[in-house]
Amino acid sequence: MPRHITALVTDEDPGIRKHISRILVGSGHRVYEASSCEEACRAVTRLEPDLLVLSLDTAGCPGGEAITLLRSETEAPILALSIRNDEATVVDALNGGADDFLVKPFRSREFLARVDSVLRRPVQRRGMRPIFVGGSLKVDIVHRRVWVGDTEIHLTPKSYQLLELLIENAGRVVSHRELLTRLWGTDCIDRVPYLRRAVCDLRFAIEADPGNPQLITTQPRVGYRLTQTSKYRRGS
Repeated sequence: MPRHITALVTDEDPGIRKHISRILVGSGHRVYEASSCEEACRAVTRLEPDLLVLSLDTAGCPGGEAITLLRSETEAPILALSIRNDEATVVDALNGGADDFLVKPFRSREFLARVDSVLRRPVQRRGMRPIFVGGSLKVDIVHRRVWVGDTEIHLTPKSYQLLELLIENAGRVVSHRELLTRLWGTDCIDRVPYLRRAVCDLRFAIEADPGNPQLITTQPRVGYRLTQTSKYRRGS
């Protein structure tokens, strides 16, 4: 992980909170716990945490609404957790402002990899809109909007997540293993056809000629690279 941080873990199950806390403390981080969304909102204001780990299974804490509420109080990365893995739950979480989504139960290494991922993304400051611009591609990271040229492109959640992972590592090859782990979890690291299909779908959405891709290139038997390396800028 890039640095030691302060994390706020919210889950109504004290056992799950303790489990997550042990993982984070074991990596050198300071952890506070909350058992409800109301308690989490109060803690966010007081603690100004660097990371929020939020269970969407907490009673009285509807997924998208809870994230939107917390997002109004902080720009810290939010890692959403749930026992549910249906598309509606994932979409609501991501559209509400979560930076990543992880299904419970999960393995410690996968959890820490997701935490590492959201912490490595550009720090969002209230009132600022970080924009990735590379060639014809423009991505508003905060609002999860994508343009190719002047045309806004609407991606599926999986395609957007893949694009964001490639943007995170713009200019370098990201291995099949890393992409599979981040997109589908450690149980799917050998399912390269999943990844090929996802890359194909993303290329179809953002490439001028998907059969001759210029934005997302293939490193045979290794992985994929986003060729554009322009840095983020801040818009109004």
